[in-house]
Amino acid sequence: MNVSQTETYIRKLLESATAHKREKMELAVINLKERSLTIKVGADKSRGVPYQKVNQLQGGYAAVFTDSPMWIVLMFDKSLRNKVIRTSKIETHWFKPARANEGLVVHARYRRQETKNGKTRFFSSAIIKNRKGETVAVVKAVNQLIEK
Repeated sequence: MNVSQTETYIRKLLESATAHKREKMELAVINLKERSLTIKVGADKSRGVPYQKVNQLQGGYAAVFTDSPMWIVLMFDKSLRNKVIRTSKIETHWFKPARANEGLVVHARYRRQETKNGKTRFFSSAIIKNRKGETVAVVKAVNQLIEK
């Protein structure tokens, strides 16, 4: 499936979805050329728990933020299908406290690099900002390709 077919398919899905679902789906912006994904994370007013605890993202948020663009890129990268990719290292750098009851905007980017010895390396990164536009955290991940 090429990019234009995919965009048409996604547009049809959005048009057939109910207004509530469509509104939620439009929160994600995909840029295939840059291999990036921007997501608006809605605030959960009932929860005031902080995302970070001892400089760690709770509940696997780091993996979600950094790996999400990778799966979208893999849909279009035929050479990587049927291969196993795992996240080997995640670094989180916090600049401001963030809580679940405030909205965040996450811009995640994915990069693929061929090494000199023929191996493939993957890097994912995400910049997490609050609604004021202040950077809350930067998450970096190194992913490994495991041949099947």
